[in-house]
Amino acid sequence: MAIVEQSRASVKNRCATKPVDSFTAACYTRDTTTRYDIIRLSLLASIPGETTIAAVKQTASPSVGGVSMPSTSHIVDEYRGYAVLIPDQTPEGQTVTVEIDSSKDVHVLHAQSPDGCELYFEIATIAKLLSHETLIAAQHRFLREGSSDAEMGEPGEQHLSGRRCTSFDFRGELGGGVRERRFLFVDGSRFTYRVVFDPTSKLNELVIQSLRISD
Repeated sequence: MAIVEQSRASVKNRCATKPVDSFTAACYTRDTTTRYDIIRLSLLASIPGETTIAAVKQTASPSVGGVSMPSTSHIVDEYRGYAVLIPDQTPEGQTVTVEIDSSKDVHVLHAQSPDGCELYFEIATIAKLLSHETLIAAQHRFLREGSSDAEMGEPGEQHLSGRRCTSFDFRGELGGGVRERRFLFVDGSRFTYRVVFDPTSKLNELVIQSLRISD
């Protein structure tokens, strides 16, 4: 598994700050050094302390629908309150790259295979509890700006890691190809999490099933 660290300084193209609620503000920004379809949030808030995410152990490979992870790494972020299994290689033999983008405002763990489909998973930990409706509206704007044929499903409710969450589906051209993404917004006691994955892949379903949020 290749792990790439990115800092806040690597984000070169930031938008103007827009109000979110009475105590904080957010803006969505594009990072020109990474893939076009990755969204970046910047919040006027701070998270005290730092927590390192690391592969800490190998675990037995789960399976679903005849698809299993050849090997897995158990990635844990104790401070931000989640753990997830990320394969270092896909069943089709693609190497998975994990990127960690951390600032005082938001922490993003992003994992994907080179095709951006067989394995595509991202969890962003936002420094405050924020309205899902506001975040979804901003996400829709971002996707429409980047995709001329964007199709967005209606927001709905489902469960993630035993918690109720708000979700919507996207389909459209991003980064030179047609992509399908499912966006999930779920609250912990301190943070709002935004989870993104490709719902067409059984491997991604395994990753989502492994996600545990304890915050």
